[in-house]
Amino acid sequence: MTLNYWIYAVTYTSLFSFLFFERYRQDGTISLTKRDALYLLIEIIAKLIGLVLSLYGLLWFVNLVAPFEIVSVSNLDIPIYLNVAIAFLLVDFFHYCSHRLHHQVPLLWRLHRLHHADKTVDAMTTFLHHPFELISIFVVNFACYVLFDVPVIIILVHTLVVAFHAPFSHTRALLPEKINRVLSTFIITPNVHRIHHSLDIKESNSNFGNIFPFWDRLFGTYAYRDREPLLHMKYGISKNKSPNELTLTELLKNPLR
Repeated sequence: MTLNYWIYAVTYTSLFSFLFFERYRQDGTISLTKRDALYLLIEIIAKLIGLVLSLYGLLWFVNLVAPFEIVSVSNLDIPIYLNVAIAFLLVDFFHYCSHRLHHQVPLLWRLHRLHHADKTVDAMTTFLHHPFELISIFVVNFACYVLFDVPVIIILVHTLVVAFHAPFSHTRALLPEKINRVLSTFIITPNVHRIHHSLDIKESNSNFGNIFPFWDRLFGTYAYRDREPLLHMKYGISKNKSPNELTLTELLKNPLR
């Protein structure tokens, strides 16, 4: 339970830290906008849904999927450090698969595309997820966790790392090219993730990785662009799939467009 509090603390502290950094660096000041308030509101709605799912749906769902367990990662007869490493990488791989499914399955894409509708990709974009997408992510990811009996502590630690990494990967402040070339070998950087938000559908169907770029490289979905083209890249989705205006109603009904 203490780790859960840390996850919330890191999520909001890191997001607003990166938000302050990128805006102060560009504008010399920071001011919260209507867009920020809406994204924060939709994040609160999503978190409330997540709380309800955890309290009333998680145990039922685990009991439903558990009989179909494929292998127990928790009980592998290997050194503990190796078990931790395998479990952590496995959780990240599940996130890659889930993210890719949300682009390739039409129903899941309808739920996920709101995140891509943002034409201004920055730390605040981290919060722009349709609340119903949380349910689909919950079903896909937790089914994988249960099928492979991933230790709960590893799931929580991975969530904690993502809480810090997500606003970093969305930040508007791109890394210098030399630094990015080295760092992007090991983790998803803002430069790499920015390609995933491109208006060009071919580019947005790449770089599905959550923390690590290994899965994209392994399965042929990795894309790299030098820093200069990224500065002129257009972001978002087609106009007919984007919200008509920046209101909570328009954001929530986006899957129906």
